[in-house]
Amino acid sequence: MRDEKRRYKIGEIRRRKGLTQKEVADKYGVSLTTYNKWENYFGDLPVTRAMEIVAFLSDDSMTLDDIDF
Repeated sequence: MRDEKRRYKIGEIRRRKGLTQKEVADKYGVSLTTYNKWENYFGDLPVTRAMEIVAFLSDDSMTLDDIDF
């Protein structure tokens, strides 16, 4: 059995920071519907936007590899 690093969903990280989907959507200038789709895997989240969201939501120790998109 290999030791796999825990991966986090962006919604989980957002909730741990005490933010709503609306707050994150507003920060990035997208509709709540668009952000909800990104968070729930129904929309195409651009890599550059994913990097911005991860940087905003996570602590300094997280990278894109830690996030389950």
